[in-house]
Amino acid sequence: MRGITKAFPLDEQGVDAVAEELDAFFTARGLDKSIILRARFAAEELLLCVMEHADAPKSCTLTMGTRFGRASADIQYEGAAIDPTTVEDEWSTRLLSNLGLTPIWSYRRGVNTLRLRVLRASGRKDLLYLLLAVAAAAALGLLGGILPEAFTGGVTELLLAPLFNAFVGLLATFAGLLILLTVASGVFGVGDTRLLQRVGCVMFSRYVLTSFACSLCATLLAARLFPLTAAPSGGESQLSAVSQLFFDILPKNLITPFLEGNMMQIIVLALFLGVVLLLLGERAATVARFVEEGSWVLQAMMGQVCRLIPLFVFASLLRMFWSGGGAQFLGLWKPILLYLVLLAGAVTVELVTVALRTKAPVGLLLRKVLPQIVIAFTTASSMAAYETSVGSCEYKLGVDRHFVAVGASVGSVVFMPSSAIALALFSVYLAQFYGVAADLSWYMQVCLLAAVLSIAAPPTPGAALTVNTVMLAQLGIPSEGLLIIAAVGAVLDFFDTAGNVAMRDLELVKQADILNLLDRETLLQK
Repeated sequence: MRGITKAFPLDEQGVDAVAEELDAFFTARGLDKSIILRARFAAEELLLCVMEHADAPKSCTLTMGTRFGRASADIQYEGAAIDPTTVEDEWSTRLLSNLGLTPIWSYRRGVNTLRLRVLRASGRKDLLYLLLAVAAAAALGLLGGILPEAFTGGVTELLLAPLFNAFVGLLATFAGLLILLTVASGVFGVGDTRLLQRVGCVMFSRYVLTSFACSLCATLLAARLFPLTAAPSGGESQLSAVSQLFFDILPKNLITPFLEGNMMQIIVLALFLGVVLLLLGERAATVARFVEEGSWVLQAMMGQVCRLIPLFVFASLLRMFWSGGGAQFLGLWKPILLYLVLLAGAVTVELVTVALRTKAPVGLLLRKVLPQIVIAFTTASSMAAYETSVGSCEYKLGVDRHFVAVGASVGSVVFMPSSAIALALFSVYLAQFYGVAADLSWYMQVCLLAAVLSIAAPPTPGAALTVNTVMLAQLGIPSEGLLIIAAVGAVLDFFDTAGNVAMRDLELVKQADILNLLDRETLLQK
């Protein structure tokens, strides 16, 4: 990493100076204030831990720059190996990693390195690039009627079609391994805190069951409104097909799932790997670090690939316009409207169930979660709303502070019910559009995959397109459907993020009530 390098004494004044430099550096790159505050806090806590060590060095060096499109800062100090990430609660370190800030310690040739890496933020700028790509494709598409057919056909065959195939191939190349490492590292991080051991069963089970409920409702309604042609049974009963579905998720070996792109089997392998690493603990520390670092490397690679999304949309749209296929967007209002109705319904159900359980008025609950919903909707970033959510949960909704610290952080990563709805709904719609035949086991795959992939989606820009690539390939839907997903997703992402934030905070209230960690007086206070 090349960038700005400065030396500081390793004392209280030096630590403050490092924090100020980080603040100025991240602010200049337009990062969310919540990320900047966490970066300062992480740097201060880690350096204070180093200072308290018996072999503490006298100075440190701060290097700030950009790595793979992400702001990054390295803090180096010479001497004995001092790993401050093991002094503090390791779960806190993992949460910072999941939220987009990754403190990583390494030691090589007498030099300790603490690295803070921040995910490239996506949002309005990406939406602007995407809209420009759509506008450019539409403008050139209108010229298709006056350009020679030989010219448009040649450009399509020599340039546009290869670009589309190359982009889909890149997504498919990284998707399987990325999901494997992301899920495995997430499972491994489950057992690193006493608080999580106490409440983990309730927290994760409710997060997972809510995601499955949203996926199931979306699948059932989509199946009703977008009916598919029945798949030939081949003499096999529906019950037998459903039974075989569950047996087919068990991989026969370690290689075949990746060769065939069988994402259900890859997820099973990831869960098994994560559980084994969790059981082995420190004995598997090297392998666990490899899994976590590998996950970050692949996320960085996928982030770079997904920066090409505007180019992909431009090439695909222009190809479609020149081939006379623009009519496929005319029916999109149906799944979009249905998604918004389902999302509003899911949030309403959460509001009503919390109100019934806690005896709090629905209007009061809505008023207390509205600030973070507005921030999430206007920025399409759960990170931007994170600080407001935590403060609202603790001081307005009455959720225990320690429970909020874990529940909100974990929920920001694994609880995406709005995404589960979108995955299931648009998969069925695209299956109808492309004439895919389906049976009961196919619909069960939709429901299961939508819920699991919404939980397993890596916290990186372009994650939605990554999991949709997996979803369409697993369900036998042509990859051309990714164009529709990319175009629609750029707009619905604002609704999706707001829905996820609202349902997460309301779900935390219910979980806190179940665990007797809810202050009802604060909740009912107007």
